[in-house]
Amino acid sequence: MSDALVLIVAAGFAVMALGALARPREVLAQFGVAVDTAEGRNEVRAVYGGFGLAVAALLAVAALGDPSTSEGIVVAVAFALAGMAGGRLISSALERPRSAYPVWVYFLIEVVGAAALLAAAWA
Repeated sequence: MSDALVLIVAAGFAVMALGALARPREVLAQFGVAVDTAEGRNEVRAVYGGFGLAVAALLAVAALGDPSTSEGIVVAVAFALAGMAGGRLISSALERPRSAYPVWVYFLIEVVGAAALLAAAWA
């Protein structure tokens, strides 16, 4: 397994998570969604922040830890990213995005991340 690829994707999740924890308003603002309440910011910190840190940690364990669990972790995260990209495709078929950013940029990041993880797992 290519540990470097896994660690690069882990770093991406960690950066996303830390940004969400520090500046939750900005995470959804790029999609035109205002996060004006403590409860809304809590949700962003939980889903984008806490979950992102958990995924980053799992990927780090996969790259640096017990090889017997690595492939399962990496493949599961790859499929989660592919699912996110698939959700963007379905949504875009139902409602056309106004511009390439942020929808198609994040779609590309998700597809590349999923492909990198699968390549790493099955190398």
